[in-house]
Amino acid sequence: MAPAVRILVFLIIGIWIGSKAPVSLPFAFYPSAIAVLVTTAFFIRKRPLAVSIISLFAVFLLGCFAYTANDRLSQIVLPQGYVDCKSIVSSRITEKKKIVNCDLLITEINNKVLSKPIKVKASILKDTINNNWKTIAIGNGLQHSSRLEYPKQFNDSSNFDYPMWMKSHGYKAQTFIPWNKWSPQNVATTNISRSELIRISLQMKLERFIKQHIHQIIGVGEGVNSGMAIIFAMTLGDKTHVDKAMSDSFSVAGASHILALSGLHLGIIFSLLSFFFGKNRKRNILVQAIIISFIWAYVLMVGMPVSIIRAATMLTLYSIVGLTCRTKMSLNIFAFTGIVMLLINPLSLWDIGFQLSFLSVASILTIYHNIYNIFSPKTKIGRWIWASIAVSIAAQIGTAPLVAYYFGRFSCYFIIVNLVVIPLATIIIFGSIIATILTICFAPCSVAFFGLAIIAQTMNKFIMCINNLPFASIENINITYRQVIAYYLTLMIMVFVINRKKFRK
Repeated sequence: MAPAVRILVFLIIGIWIGSKAPVSLPFAFYPSAIAVLVTTAFFIRKRPLAVSIISLFAVFLLGCFAYTANDRLSQIVLPQGYVDCKSIVSSRITEKKKIVNCDLLITEINNKVLSKPIKVKASILKDTINNNWKTIAIGNGLQHSSRLEYPKQFNDSSNFDYPMWMKSHGYKAQTFIPWNKWSPQNVATTNISRSELIRISLQMKLERFIKQHIHQIIGVGEGVNSGMAIIFAMTLGDKTHVDKAMSDSFSVAGASHILALSGLHLGIIFSLLSFFFGKNRKRNILVQAIIISFIWAYVLMVGMPVSIIRAATMLTLYSIVGLTCRTKMSLNIFAFTGIVMLLINPLSLWDIGFQLSFLSVASILTIYHNIYNIFSPKTKIGRWIWASIAVSIAAQIGTAPLVAYYFGRFSCYFIIVNLVVIPLATIIIFGSIIATILTICFAPCSVAFFGLAIIAQTMNKFIMCINNLPFASIENINITYRQVIAYYLTLMIMVFVINRKKFRK
């Protein structure tokens, strides 16, 4: 097992045990214990086995400490009853039937300026007469009266831990605001961090660009709008135009990862930039810096979702390693990325997106070659198709139990779906970036956006056709977390045994 993988495993165990510990140990216990273990390892450094055991135990305690420190620093006491708040809207508005959802950064409570803003997930009831809710936009200030509540599990029968998901994304509370209990307000931002203000500012500029240019281009055709809804979701992370029927359709077909910004989308953008700068980019520090700067600018622009930050971190490490003339993304680099992400935010361990993306990449890195070597196509097209199938199977082996555990579903035609939608997604993302650049620099590219919308609509129709096939998905699967753990332990043992036999040969 790769060294970084061992460290990652013990760090994860430490974080999980830290969250389950019934007794809260003194805050100084973990740093002191880690210091003692590191000192001990130094004095017995001539005994490799003992040093390894002590080091891994120190990593385990580091995981416990990371969770405990994060939990204590993030705890706040919410005021009781209704309170008067001043807030900044910090996310795009998501429209539902009777409410609109958005994130708020509360800067003042009952005329008292907070030392640090509180991130809240808000639901605002629509006013159907004046439609004042339509004036709410990211960056706006609001004054509102509402009750702040700790996140609660909304479905007792679900395996999805909603409160933990909220904590992992930095939410401290949730609130419901009646239609007549809010009003626009100029709000001071002195207690909001500079990075958060930059993120909000970039998203505001993006919203203005969409309204000024893109909406003038796409027209009002029904089919084109449904296609542009997919393009907005894939390239900007804006799912406000994606209705529930479309979202469910992609989920049943096993293509929901296409609509959600993830490592797939950032990987495509990274590939585009790498192709633009040529084959010698790996040894050019300036070029790598430009590519990584563009990647992180994109991360800021789309709102810094965890999945994109995770992918950007991995691509940054990949680029740095590329400067040393190493060409492959190794399991060590992947595990190191996981270590960095978990040390920054240990609660990411409870983020479903984090779990699925890491298991998917881990499976591809460890299983893909074993699957690909089963069959050797003779033509280039055959090798490309078989490689795509092997990647899909490897990713599915790594994520299927977790999807079944959280969502009770298994998509039966995932191989066919990925063979079609991933190439189309690549065309859409490439085309959208080029069309947007041309729109900014020269003139609106109506024909390009219309063509991309048609491609996206074709993708949507293909997904709907897959859903109409018999046994498109197996629903209502009920498995326990013990069965999920048993599956992954068995998988790890099988991969270890197979790779060990190959190494001996």
